[in-house]
Amino acid sequence: MNTHIVLISDQVMQNLIPILMDKPARVVFIITAVMAQRGADRRLAEQIRSQLGDGGCEILRFPDC
Repeated sequence: MNTHIVLISDQVMQNLIPILMDKPARVVFIITAVMAQRGADRRLAEQIRSQLGDGGCEILRFPDC
């Protein structure tokens, strides 16, 4: 089982392409409050689910420093 850890940014394709290439069993998003407000995590999660199904997507939110 492999896991991808993704630091969410506004660059959806740069976050998505490695996931689509490797098709990991689990994807963990690390996201700041600012990016969450922009909806970046939702957009990427929708793309992943549409391509890989509803597998293990986990979102870890961190406060901005």
